[in-house]
Amino acid sequence: MTKQEWKKMKKKWQDRAEKVLLGRKIVKVEWMTDKECEDAMWYNKPICMLLDDGTWIYPSKDDEGND
Repeated sequence: MTKQEWKKMKKKWQDRAEKVLLGRKIVKVEWMTDKECEDAMWYNKPICMLLDDGTWIYPSKDDEGND
């Protein structure tokens, strides 16, 4: 991937994240369930956050969604 392509990709994901996150309020925080971890093939259990528009967000180690 060229430097220009990398910059374009980063900008795309930043814009997408801003659209989903800016101005939102966290209304609930809970641990990911064992079933959700199993379905995602994760070994670690993260904290999940529910936003006021119904969107769930959860941290991952990298941009590929690895736990």
